[in-house]
Amino acid sequence: MPLSSPLLYTYRRCPYAMRARMALLMAGISFDAYEIVLRDKPLAMLSASPKGTIPVLVLPDGRILEQSWDIVAWALSHEGADTQAQEAWHRSQTPQNQQLLRINMAKAHTTLNAAAALLESEMGRIGQASRAGLAIDLAQRTAVRANCTWVVKTARQTAQELCDQAGTSAYFMNCHLQRFHRELSVMSSHSFYDNDRMHEVYGRALFGLELPPGELV
Repeated sequence: MPLSSPLLYTYRRCPYAMRARMALLMAGISFDAYEIVLRDKPLAMLSASPKGTIPVLVLPDGRILEQSWDIVAWALSHEGADTQAQEAWHRSQTPQNQQLLRINMAKAHTTLNAAAALLESEMGRIGQASRAGLAIDLAQRTAVRANCTWVVKTARQTAQELCDQAGTSAYFMNCHLQRFHRELSVMSSHSFYDNDRMHEVYGRALFGLELPPGELV
């Protein structure tokens, strides 16, 4: 059956799928999203894109876009895209801007990949201890909180840098990047993620000192 709207096969935690979703939303293009389960990929997706990676965008005319950057380019240059999105895309296509974009995007991905790896490691360590019925000692608990604080602060800083590099348009209310940055800012401002405070707590635990009363670890 022919599609009435573009169909995006996506996965919520994949940064490449996030990029594709953000571009489609920024462009104001109506699309259907299919959230896949990695261990049980839909046959329709594999038929459209045998390599089995996401995102995949299936267009109503039968074309298949299998790379996130191709999806971004299609969405922001599409004749039905939001005017501001099209103008921003055309301004970004100079060779100098393209080089700067590649450098900055690579830096952001490297930083966020490191943060994600640390978070996944902590989740795995906690899960392993829980399944084995083992207690997590004070030093480990303070390490988890310190590392999670670093992840949140790093994500916020990276989002801020991307907004700065994107220019004023990144702060328009219809831009999903500013919404993401705003949510990170709200989260990171919570006292639980106070960087200096948490590292003081972690440092005291490393040296075997008593923690401040009422500290949540």
